[in-house]
Amino acid sequence: MDRTGEFRFEYDPGVLRFGSVADLGDELERQGFERALVVCGSTVGTTPEVIDPVTEGLGDRLAGVFAETTPAKRLATAFDGLEAMRKHDADVLVALGGGSSLDVAKVMGVLAGADRDPAAIGREFEEHGTISVPAGSMPPIVAVPTTLAGADLSTVAGVTASPESGLVDAPTSGGVGDPRLMPSAIVYDPALVATTPKSILAASAMNGFDKGIETLYARNATPVTDATAMRGLELLRDGLRRLGDEGPTADVLDPVLEGTMLVQYGIARPGETTLSIIHAFGHGLTRSYDVQQGAAHGVVAP
Repeated sequence: MDRTGEFRFEYDPGVLRFGSVADLGDELERQGFERALVVCGSTVGTTPEVIDPVTEGLGDRLAGVFAETTPAKRLATAFDGLEAMRKHDADVLVALGGGSSLDVAKVMGVLAGADRDPAAIGREFEEHGTISVPAGSMPPIVAVPTTLAGADLSTVAGVTASPESGLVDAPTSGGVGDPRLMPSAIVYDPALVATTPKSILAASAMNGFDKGIETLYARNATPVTDATAMRGLELLRDGLRRLGDEGPTADVLDPVLEGTMLVQYGIARPGETTLSIIHAFGHGLTRSYDVQQGAAHGVVAP
């Protein structure tokens, strides 16, 4: 932002829906999607109070469930997901869970559009730490978060690969980024988030909270992001105290989830981001040690 008052704010978020996932099929119909593959982890995929509302909300637009994502965000998992997407003839990915499921879904989208040999992609990833995003179309993504990490309104995704996968010769971590990776829609359902254990929510909340903090002191802050970050932090300040005292209920999480939505609004824009030192240190810790990212942020932020 030019502190003389001039600024340019380019941002194209997906549709934001706050409410029950029972209307998920309605959103897919509005956007012209017919066959959804749900992408999630094994715990989410086998927990009825989480997966059932989503599959029921999708109705006859549910094509299948791929419940194999992990916090490691493996490139090999994305290739397995791509195979599942083709098997079920899916035209949209519904990423359900935390940031890892959303990131894997985004990488699946890149792989689907790339249509390249896995070995060639592995070599590129190991050498450059990223995967070339294809110029053509990629399958759209609808995000249904169950944590407070705030990875939803983003155009980037993290990914790793290990030699055991046969794709790389050495452990590799990196990411992909492109404006087209922005989810077509994000559905925030407090009742669904309330099914997540309090310890996981508390850690993930720091990841979301820090997005608001970093946005306020970013060089490329704008009046738009100042407003959304400040309002989001206000909601989180009071809401997270209630979450600590009362535990996760839909009523407690309603303002917390709203705050999480607001603090990430506009942080990932074409060619720029407001994230900086807290996320840099946090990512460094999680890549070197067995520590959850939100917990690392909780240590780094003070």
